Amino acid sequence: LGSDIANDTLYLADIDTVRTFDLKTGAPKASVTVAGMVSFINDIEVAPDGTIYGTQTGDTNPDTWRIYKITPQRQSSSTPVVRRSTRILQVA
Repeated sequence: LGSDIANDTLYLADIDTVRTFDLKTGAPKASVTVAGMVSFINDIEVAPDGTIYGTQTGDTNPDTWRIYKITPQRQSSSTPVVRRSTRILQVA
C-alpha cells in the first residue's frame, strides 16, 4: 500500500480509498474513494497544494493503468498511463 506524509497528516492508500490520519494522535481525519478503480492504488504522493496523486498498475491489462488525481475538494479524475510504473517519485 502507498503512503505519504504532508502537513502533519499521514495519507494511506487502502485499495480504492485514500485515508488520512492525524500524524500526532493517529486519529482518522478523512477518506475519499476513487471512482472507477479497477484494481488498487499502488502509490500516492501529496503535492504542496494538497492534491493527491495515485497510481493504479496492479492489473496485467495496460488499458487499466491510470494515474488518479484527487483535489483538496475531494474531486477525483484519472489519466491513462503510457508506461507501467508503481511509484510516483515526486510531485513538485
